[in-house]
Amino acid sequence: MMWSLLACGQGEPVPPSPEPPSAPETPAFRGRPEVTADLVADRDAVRHASDGGGRVTLVNDPGRLEVAGPGRFELRFEVGPLGIADGGAVVFQSPPFWGWSSPQLEDPAVPGFTTVHLPDGLVSEPFVADQGTLVVPVRGRALRSGEALTVVYGDGVGARVDRFADAAQPLWFAVDGDGDGVRAWVSDPPTVAVHAGPPVRLHCVIPTTLAPDAPYTLHLSLLDAVGNPAEAALDVMLAGPGLPLEVRVEGTATVTGRAPAGVHRIRGFAGELGCLSNPMVVRDGAPRVQWMDLQVHTGVSDGTGTPEDAYRYGRDVAGLDGMALTDHDHWGMRFLDSDPERWASLVALADAWNRDDFVVVPAWEWTSWTYGHRHVLLFGDDRTLRSALDPATDTPAALQQAVRDAVIVPHHPAGGAVAVDWDHHPVKDGLVELCSVHGSSEAPDTPGPIYDPVDGSWVRQALDRGFRLGFVCSTDGHDGHPGLSQIAGPHGGLAAILDAGPGRDGLREALEARRTYATNGPRILLRFDVDGAPMGSVVPPGDHQATVRVVGEGDLATIELIRAGEIVSSVRPGAGAAHHAFDLPDLQPGEYAYVRVVQQDGGAAWSSPIFVGNAP
Repeated sequence: MMWSLLACGQGEPVPPSPEPPSAPETPAFRGRPEVTADLVADRDAVRHASDGGGRVTLVNDPGRLEVAGPGRFELRFEVGPLGIADGGAVVFQSPPFWGWSSPQLEDPAVPGFTTVHLPDGLVSEPFVADQGTLVVPVRGRALRSGEALTVVYGDGVGARVDRFADAAQPLWFAVDGDGDGVRAWVSDPPTVAVHAGPPVRLHCVIPTTLAPDAPYTLHLSLLDAVGNPAEAALDVMLAGPGLPLEVRVEGTATVTGRAPAGVHRIRGFAGELGCLSNPMVVRDGAPRVQWMDLQVHTGVSDGTGTPEDAYRYGRDVAGLDGMALTDHDHWGMRFLDSDPERWASLVALADAWNRDDFVVVPAWEWTSWTYGHRHVLLFGDDRTLRSALDPATDTPAALQQAVRDAVIVPHHPAGGAVAVDWDHHPVKDGLVELCSVHGSSEAPDTPGPIYDPVDGSWVRQALDRGFRLGFVCSTDGHDGHPGLSQIAGPHGGLAAILDAGPGRDGLREALEARRTYATNGPRILLRFDVDGAPMGSVVPPGDHQATVRVVGEGDLATIELIRAGEIVSSVRPGAGAAHHAFDLPDLQPGEYAYVRVVQQDGGAAWSSPIFVGNAP
């Protein structure tokens, strides 16, 4: 009998197409096909009509729940109309993500202590299985429709709740109604709200580039220790061009100003809290830079928080210019590939939030544990979700053939949860997510490398094999904080979109042209060209010169030029801004060049490569 989440239709929590280019020998790719096999077996398992039957209510008022604080939850499960057979089970699943206590039955002085109150005549020995799963076996007799049992989660000192704020966290129950070891979720579980902690951080963000005297927006936010918007109000003193001296911030606020030519940063003060914004370069003809987070997870799959709150945070707190929610096709608690109504609601929500000044793209994550994960950004009228478990789209090539008007981006390619199998990546030109909360997949010498890397799957190794990949980063965030996941963890990710036209069409054109660069969180202004050809371009062979312009959020440690897999030049600017030229003599067809910028505080940015084509 399998009592993991997989037995309930769930995965374990975590956190004609052209042929791929010819490749030198590389170590065998190490995917996780056993996870795919488990998911397929669970999907195909026959569920009895009584599986998932019943109703759950939260009997007590747990009061105001604050992040990482205690809560007590008295949960009454009422048996459904088909009953539960002797040999079946009722299962309580504490929320498996982001710090909730696992239920435990031994010590009331330890968080998560749980008691179970059974109806008369039931002989049961509840036990805790893996991943926070409390199993209540039905023994001695069957449970009849309408009978009830009570689970008190946090019955001693309480149960620790989510470390991130969430307006509607479900408390999950499942039922194996016929005793075959296969179960299903009870529909409509009760939800609780988890509130932010007290404000300990003032965050401020402004545009990266601006024309002189054009209006700009300053986003101000009061955040708790892990980046949740605090439920507080403070008067904030401001120092910056064209701004009022003081503004009232109630959680979040926006202020409009105008700035003369120059490089500006905004300071804010609220008692002991202070903030310093990213730099803003104000000059005529300043290139447009849009900051986006194109890979975000919510409580719909294996993240925390609602989709609405994720959009609100990205726009109002992180000050993003656009984003995409990419909840999993078949991973987390409930699966999008078996819930078309939920998928349709997410697409409709993306359309409702989309504007020219906040570009929202409907998307999902194609979650293949065999070939590596990819997120699919939809730009056309076909909004069909294609699952990595569907035999029609269970390979990267089949996915590429099936989707239309989409941009498909492999992510955490070098390792982490699972690496990308470049032997089965079906297109030579495209994008790759270089870094995220998982770390950087650039190369073994990268700052903040990804965990569990697989040799042969680093992005630079893919470039050496002939792939032409533009670079983006995104958070791959699961904490409800798009654009700012680095507040609560060691890594983040942002995609910088250059000189894009308005709306989704403009974003798509810039992505397909590889007019992008990537950072691990900071808003570093980076320009890189080869004899005027912008990032992502293809230049002819010969002698060339590369030009780099950088304005960092902190002092710069190094600017490195990578050519055809090797660091061929490095400078140490020391200051927060630099302008440098590198010679690129005798570039040959198939070579590429890009720059990597590292701040002294570990913040980093990578330009998209510029590639060398064949001679005309």
